[in-house]
Amino acid sequence: IAPWAFSAMYISDLVLPVSVTTIEEDAFIFGEVGRVHYWGSEQDRANMIVGDYNDNLLDAEWYYGPVNFRYVTGDNGLVYRLENGEAEIIGYRGDAEYLCIPEEVEGCLVTVLGGIGGESSVSTLVLPKSVKKIDSYAFLYSMLEEVHYAGSKEDRDNIDFGECYDYEDILVATWHYNGCTGRYDNGCDVTCEG
Repeated sequence: IAPWAFSAMYISDLVLPVSVTTIEEDAFIFGEVGRVHYWGSEQDRANMIVGDYNDNLLDAEWYYGPVNFRYVTGDNGLVYRLENGEAEIIGYRGDAEYLCIPEEVEGCLVTVLGGIGGESSVSTLVLPKSVKKIDSYAFLYSMLEEVHYAGSKEDRDNIDFGECYDYEDILVATWHYNGCTGRYDNGCDVTCEG
């Protein structure tokens, strides 16, 4: 993997084939990697040549062997990971200002927001009560101003925000509780309790 190939990127899940034997200096600098799914063994990883300033990659959670989940990009632009009956939103490919996160994807409950992507155009987010965790940097450098959450303030207090910092857009946005009916730019119909 070449220098600066994934610099300044938030990657919730990185799948590396065993054919990757060298990661050049600065390949993952200024970014964040949540999990690495490496098709090789721990010994293969020990033999991998990793250049300097790739701590974000090396500090990630590493899993070895074949991958047992799948990635899907939905018609609504959301990219998600399905595993063990749960869905994690790991990205968004679109330009909507109002984005709705569905409660379920392909019959799997959406429980984690791994990332919408920095510098997205999303200013208003509709969030289901099913979300229990929002990963660090999920909305860093976004334009997020408002969150319409299906749950109560107490439910929000139980969401795991990981290592989100006080300046991240998801934490400084204005939150509205128990109500979010409507149709949003990415085609998701939502009716919340309230």
